[in-house]
Amino acid sequence: MELYVRNWRCIEEVKVDLKPVTLLIGKNSTGKSSLAYAPYLLVKLAEWRDVNRVLTQLYGVELDGVVRSTGVEKYYPVVIQAGDSRFEASSAQDYRVPEGAPWRDGYLLPSQRLSFSKLAQFIPKLGRKIIERSPEAKLLLAFTSSIIELLKTLPILPPMYFFLEDFTKLYRGRGFLRLHRLGEVGVLIEEVAPLLNLITYEYEDPFTRLKIPLNLAPDGFTDLIIVRIFVEMIPEGSLLVVEEPEIHKNPLQIIDLIKYMARRAVERGLTLVMTTHSDIALQALAKTVEEEAIRTSQVAVYYLERSHEYPWTRIRELKVYEDGTIEELPDVEKAVALLF
Repeated sequence: MELYVRNWRCIEEVKVDLKPVTLLIGKNSTGKSSLAYAPYLLVKLAEWRDVNRVLTQLYGVELDGVVRSTGVEKYYPVVIQAGDSRFEASSAQDYRVPEGAPWRDGYLLPSQRLSFSKLAQFIPKLGRKIIERSPEAKLLLAFTSSIIELLKTLPILPPMYFFLEDFTKLYRGRGFLRLHRLGEVGVLIEEVAPLLNLITYEYEDPFTRLKIPLNLAPDGFTDLIIVRIFVEMIPEGSLLVVEEPEIHKNPLQIIDLIKYMARRAVERGLTLVMTTHSDIALQALAKTVEEEAIRTSQVAVYYLERSHEYPWTRIRELKVYEDGTIEELPDVEKAVALLF
């Protein structure tokens, strides 16, 4: 599916072909997340119908804060289109949201996902402790429950709200957006509790075989569990955006995870969009093609770059061949020269 983006953050105008597995690679601040979030925005706009509410939760700013800008001039129109789904804004006040989304649903795993999940686990645990120690403190717990309602209107740690909503939908079939009785005691505990299911997983130390709760396990293992839950549980035909799957992992874990995600995305009919800084992730994806777990027609790799001479995102496709070879990254020679 072709994705067209214009005047969106650091992107002047780009077109990319989103395949079942699409990898965006490049240095920091080259526009990888901006491009990856664009199709996710379309899905949420088709549901929420209010661009400023969506952007407040996604970035902490309204439309005027994400339009391409030099600091002096803002460039409209903003356009994001995938298939027949199109968002267009000619100004901060004049915009048109898509009538439908090109995917069944959209799910986001931001780079802060591990911190967000730990915070979400802490809130209901705190509520339960309050009830256990002081049953008469239910009014305090009811006040705590209003935190989720507050998250709808305030940009508190964006994009935490969408991560929690997407996670909750996997277990409840609905997100926080559809809750109407948030003032009731215990609702917060009930709705965020699915994240506590993570704690039921046990981590087995590979050397002592000692089993410990997941909240005491290495961060890389915990992140693997979060990613696998999304890959296996989101509905077929959905969009899944994963920022930096390599976070907290050694090279062997990265290779295994990328190969698994690519294979399962194709098998389950997902559109998987990943951003990465790691050439290991790129080589692992190429290896998956070589092993014939996925085909070259199901993979797209784009290298993003910016410069002082041209500050807007430039994109070029890196071809992946059937034998597992791939066009060399422009950064490789420089990195080797600096290291050796």
